Amino acid sequence: MNLAEEKLQELLDNIEELKADDICIRVIGSLGLLPTKIQSLAAQLMLVTRNHSRSILNICMAYNSRNDITNAMETVRLGVKEGKIIPSDITRELLSKCLYTRLSKPLDLLIRTSGEIRLSDFLTWQASENGTIYKFIGNYWPEFSWWDFLSSIFHYQMSYLQLSTLINSKQTTSIQSINNHDDDDDDEQEVNDNLQSMIYSHKENEAHQQRVNSFLDCLDNTFWQKMTILAA
Repeated sequence: MNLAEEKLQELLDNIEELKADDICIRVIGSLGLLPTKIQSLAAQLMLVTRNHSRSILNICMAYNSRNDITNAMETVRLGVKEGKIIPSDITRELLSKCLYTRLSKPLDLLIRTSGEIRLSDFLTWQASENGTIYKFIGNYWPEFSWWDFLSSIFHYQMSYLQLSTLINSKQTTSIQSINNHDDDDDDEQEVNDNLQSMIYSHKENEAHQQRVNSFLDCLDNTFWQKMTILAA
C-alpha cells in the first residue's frame, strides 16, 4: 500500500495541473478496507476535483464486482426499508446507479492484459451494459505499449461499427412491429382504454422518477459527507 499512498500523494501535490486540465479523480471500491491514510488522500482528491468534467480518471482500489453488486443491492434494500423508494421502483437502471461507478460514464472499452481471456470479477455488471467492447492483450500491464493502445482503439472502432449496425437493425424491426400493431387498433373502446392506461402510466412514471431522483440525491449527499469527514 506504500506505492498507492505515494501515487495518491503525488496527484495531490500536482493538484494545480489537475485543475488546469479539468481532470476529475474518482477512487472506486470498498474504501473502508483501505488504510486510514489512503482513505484520507482518496477523499481529498475526489473532493477537490469533483466538479471537473473534461476528463475522468477512475482508480479501482479494494474493488471486485461481487462486493460492488452486493453493496448496490444493500443500498436499495435500505432505501426501501427507510421509505425513500418502493419495491416497484427497483429496476436494473436503479441498481446501476447504486454501483461504485454511478458517477462515471458508461464503459465503452475494457482492455484486459496478461493474456487471460476473462474479466476476473472486474466491472462485470458495467461490462454487460451499453455494448461494451472487450480487448484481450497478451502483454502484462508494465509492458502495455502505445501500439497496444492504438490497436485497442482500432479494435473498438471496428467492433462499434458492427454493433451499431446490429442495434439499428433491431430497432427498425421493433418500430415496424409497433406500426403493424397500431394499424389493427380500430376498435374505439380499445383505443380509449389504451389512452386511459397511458395517462395512468405517465402519472405513475412521474411519481416513480421523483422517488428515484430523491433517493439518488440522498445517496450522493451521504457519499460526499462521508468523503468530507475522511478528508478532514
